[in-house]
Amino acid sequence: MAVFCPKESPEWLSPLFSFNKLMIMISHTHFLLLVVAVTLAGCSGKDPVKTVDWYKENTPERLAVIEKCDANPGELAASPNCINAITAANQITLNKRGYEKRTPINLSGSK
Repeated sequence: MAVFCPKESPEWLSPLFSFNKLMIMISHTHFLLLVVAVTLAGCSGKDPVKTVDWYKENTPERLAVIEKCDANPGELAASPNCINAITAANQITLNKRGYEKRTPINLSGSK
């Protein structure tokens, strides 16, 4: 952002408060506002991200998160906790069904 700074202060400014000082004060104010905005953005109060293994071990929390995600998929479906809770539920379901991880079959014939 380019700021036009004339060499001389306008007549309406007092001699003790030059235009250059005003520009510096405005740029410091913008910087301060940016710092405050970034700080407040970091304090959004979001839940910490839990792992898939944590959700596997904590069934009530997993079910509560999945219910909350299902109630508001537009905002929460892509959140890390929703993804991890749903992944944990899917893995538990697959383990109950007896599915096993199998090694891939090499159909090309090369080793």
